[in-house]
Amino acid sequence: MGSLFFGIGFIWSLGHPAGSALAASTGTAGNAKAAASVTATFKDRDPEAGEIGGIFYWNTTGAEAAKGYEAYLVDDKGKRYGKALGRYVAERQSIVIPEGTKVTGKAAALGLFEAADRGKSAAVPIAKATLLDDPAYRVGELSYKDSNPGAGVWASIAWTDPGGRYGVRRLPDRISRRHGEGREVGVRPL
Repeated sequence: MGSLFFGIGFIWSLGHPAGSALAASTGTAGNAKAAASVTATFKDRDPEAGEIGGIFYWNTTGAEAAKGYEAYLVDDKGKRYGKALGRYVAERQSIVIPEGTKVTGKAAALGLFEAADRGKSAAVPIAKATLLDDPAYRVGELSYKDSNPGAGVWASIAWTDPGGRYGVRRLPDRISRRHGEGREVGVRPL
C-alpha cells in the first residue's frame, strides 16, 4: 500500500495560571478573633509578549465584601502603575482585562484594591496575582508517515515549548488527506 504524508500546523497558546496571592487581616469582635482573607488569580490569554488579557478573579473568605473593587498593574511592593484596568461591584468577583493590555516594565502582578481607596497613594492591594506573560508558540511543518492509509490515521505528536517548562501531547483525529488538518482530541502533560 502507498504512503501518505501530511503536515500539521497550529498555534498553541497556553493560558498559564498566573499565580495567586493571599492577603490576610485580623480584627476582634469581643473576645473572638476574626480572620479574613482575599485570594486572587489571573490567567493570561493574550499570546503577545508584553501584553496581557484574561479574567482576574478574586474570592473573599471571612470578610464582608467591599462595595466595589479596582484592578491595577502593581510592582513587587504593591505600588500601582497607570490607571485602573477595571472597576466592578463586589458581587461580580471578577474583572475582564482586555487582550492587548500593555504591561509596564516594573509591573509584576495585578493588584486588587477597594474602590474606596481610589486616589490614596499609600493604599496597598488587598490581594495580588503574579503575572506570567508567556507568549504563544507556533508549531508547524510536522510530518507523519502513515504506512497504512486505508486504516485511518492515529498518531501521537509531542513537543515541548522553547522554555522547557511545559510539554503537551496532542492526538490528531479525522485528518483530511487533502489538507492535512486534524482536530485535537486530547492534551496532557508529558
